Amino acid sequence: MKVFVVLFAVVAAACAGTIDSPFEAQGRSISSSIEDAITDFRDQMPCGFESLGIGPLAPARISEQGVDFQRQSFGVEGEVHDLVLYGLNKFNILKCKANAITSKVQVTLDWPEEIKAEITNYILKSFVKQRGLTVNLVGDGLVDFALQGLTIDLNLKYSLSIVTQKIKIKELKVVISLNDCVSHITGLLGDGFVNRKINEFICEFILVGLNDNQQGITNNIEDTVKPILNKFLEEHPLSELVGGGNGEPKPVCVPPQ
Repeated sequence: MKVFVVLFAVVAAACAGTIDSPFEAQGRSISSSIEDAITDFRDQMPCGFESLGIGPLAPARISEQGVDFQRQSFGVEGEVHDLVLYGLNKFNILKCKANAITSKVQVTLDWPEEIKAEITNYILKSFVKQRGLTVNLVGDGLVDFALQGLTIDLNLKYSLSIVTQKIKIKELKVVISLNDCVSHITGLLGDGFVNRKINEFICEFILVGLNDNQQGITNNIEDTVKPILNKFLEEHPLSELVGGGNGEPKPVCVPPQ
């Protein structure tokens, strides 16, 4: 989630920075400045953001991560090891609109390529409820998983304090849609027919959970992500989030080998 918190913060900071210093924008629209900031963020993802304490995000690597996800029809808990996420930076900017009068920003991002997750080892306990049947599972194996055709629509409304030069998100609406997913998780009741059906259910659960629960997702992001985002914006100055201002050259990202 951290990658999206930083991305949303960059969008807000770019907008605030343009309003605060209109002459530095050299006549460009606020939308153009925000789009440039998102592009710079995307280009920097392979190197990470050292000043923010964030390592490389393309690919993103997590050596160990606890998992605890519980819903009425599906739940899983345990831990995964050596998680690698590919393709987070392979997005296009389909729309970028900003209105300084209403203090609103609209951004649409599209991932035409897969966002792929690879896990070399996991140990998970899970349950699946479907058609009145509850199946308890214990998994220990490999994970090869991919999201296909991900689109994120971001709508935010902000306020900018003239005194403190701090920006605050007042409204945050995020709509997520997904075309398909591919799941190949080994070690769930063997690698035969049952394993394949479990993988199919996982994809179906994710697709339905995202595409048919937009209002629930929006409410959850409003309740959980917005406070984290505002705290992040409070702790980090605009110049730290949007670099290359004041005529300074933008740093060139050379990804680690």
